[in-house]
Amino acid sequence: MECKICGSASERVFSKKLLQKYDVDYFRCPHCGFLQTQEPTWLDEAYNQAMSPLDIRLVARPLELAEITREILIRYFDADGRFLDYGGGTGLFTRRMRDLGLDFYRQDKYATNVFAQYFDIQDLPDPEKGFELVTCFEVLEHLPDPWVELDQVFALSKNVLCSTWLQPDDTIETLSNWNYLLTLHGQHVSFYTRRSMEIIADRYGVHYYTNGRHLHVFSEKKLDGDVFDRGDVGAIANAKRLAYGIVNRIFGLIRPRTKALPQRPTHTFTDSAKVTQLVMRDLKGD
Repeated sequence: MECKICGSASERVFSKKLLQKYDVDYFRCPHCGFLQTQEPTWLDEAYNQAMSPLDIRLVARPLELAEITREILIRYFDADGRFLDYGGGTGLFTRRMRDLGLDFYRQDKYATNVFAQYFDIQDLPDPEKGFELVTCFEVLEHLPDPWVELDQVFALSKNVLCSTWLQPDDTIETLSNWNYLLTLHGQHVSFYTRRSMEIIADRYGVHYYTNGRHLHVFSEKKLDGDVFDRGDVGAIANAKRLAYGIVNRIFGLIRPRTKALPQRPTHTFTDSAKVTQLVMRDLKGD
């Protein structure tokens, strides 16, 4: 089977039972390490619900990623630009980013936009469908043909912040028991290594940054410093803010060691007014 990232001949390394019924072979590329399933003929069944009931972090994950994304955008990109959450599911992440003062829109071919109605890519005129940065969280592992979707993503922006877990650097036996395979829901079909991510960066002529685990930035810009703050950007920032806030309120003794990021005016109130007008328009049928 040909590697879907670099085109080399991939080798069958193990089999797993998906959806508790399909015996599926997995193939790993000896050149870039990319791991893929056999052609996934079961996907229609796997996606009979756009959002898997097994995803218990459906709320926690976008809220955590919102803090991480906010920090990266303010530190490294034009925070006054327009942004897109590609494969944005229910729109919860987009809504949170707008509440944090960042002009985000949502895109998803399959899931219903619940939380960011009227802030979908379909609501933008074509000339405005260029973005300072595109986020793409928990999408890459779902792609049966990665280049098809990645071409669409990078056509929207040469700056992409995404999440997907890199393969563990262990034995094939360890890899075959990796919990990220998620065989029960059958939706994960593509699994990346650092080398395969670097090949993606080379194809689009961008720089690649990673925390070595699950967070990745592709950018046409050369970014200074450790983009992910030792892999814990967001989590560290939240903990610091909480700790300093508590101590300062009690004792008034400790000053933050790092300069706080500027607060941005929220879009919440202007969005409310805009959505009210649009809902009234739609009810009238104009």
